[in-house]
Amino acid sequence: MHYILITSFLGNLVSLIYFYFSYPIRFKYKFQAKNYYKLIIHGLNLLLYNVSYSLILTLGVTLVGIYFSIEDLAQYSFAATLSAACLMILGSVAYLFYSKILNKLTTIKIKSEVAKFVNKLSKIYFESSLFLILLIFNFIPVLYYFLPEYQPSKLIFKLLLIAYLIMTCTFGYNTLLVQTKKHIFLTKTALISIFSNGILSFFFIFFNLPFYFLALSTILSSLLFVVVISNRAMADFKSENGMLEILFSNKYGLLILCFFTFYDNIFLTFTITLLYFLIRKNTLIEIITYSINTIKRKDVFHLD
Repeated sequence: MHYILITSFLGNLVSLIYFYFSYPIRFKYKFQAKNYYKLIIHGLNLLLYNVSYSLILTLGVTLVGIYFSIEDLAQYSFAATLSAACLMILGSVAYLFYSKILNKLTTIKIKSEVAKFVNKLSKIYFESSLFLILLIFNFIPVLYYFLPEYQPSKLIFKLLLIAYLIMTCTFGYNTLLVQTKKHIFLTKTALISIFSNGILSFFFIFFNLPFYFLALSTILSSLLFVVVISNRAMADFKSENGMLEILFSNKYGLLILCFFTFYDNIFLTFTITLLYFLIRKNTLIEIITYSINTIKRKDVFHLD
């Protein structure tokens, strides 16, 4: 493991040296304590927010390791690792659009247009994540067919995916809070979410409930986080929170996910997913078209 860390460090160091000497724009560094302090504070807040979901996963693994058997720890760790991999896929997609979103929010001067843009953006990202997670659910039976010894972790994996899907509702709202310099509120809310997850987990442990209930506590704490963030983001614009509308407009997709969580049949899962995609094909086409058009535009997101 330490060889991997050393190699990673050397690779980043070489890249830093190369880009420093070959970059077309030269920078002159000047130490200003006040600016460095601001950068550190802002950076730490954003870092804590961005790793909050990973900390929730780590908290769940830690508690399972303390209060449950080694076998349960192995199962929960496997599910948490799989969900973290899916999180990286969705997170990388969000990262591609992050700078454009900030730029767009800066250029919009009318508050009603800001609220409209953020609500639409969150809706599109949530629906994209829902479609992707439905596809992942179709591959889960195949994955566990080749890994029968990890069958007990299947339910945990599905619950953690649903928890992250709920977290995607904050996409757009969290960016708006960053743009309006309320990143400290983001960090506080993330820490409260982690704390509430710990309390719920201890509650389930106290009543000797199965270890997969710790994944359920992740869903509940994620829901709390989403409600607080979205309401705070829209409060300054005196606009209606679009989160409930997002969840309600995708109620059938969420019901299908809940059904797939507790009922596992490859043929039925594929059939229902295909029918859902056909029913929602217009939405799917809109998402693909919107994403392609946005990527082609080099300036900012558009509202059309």
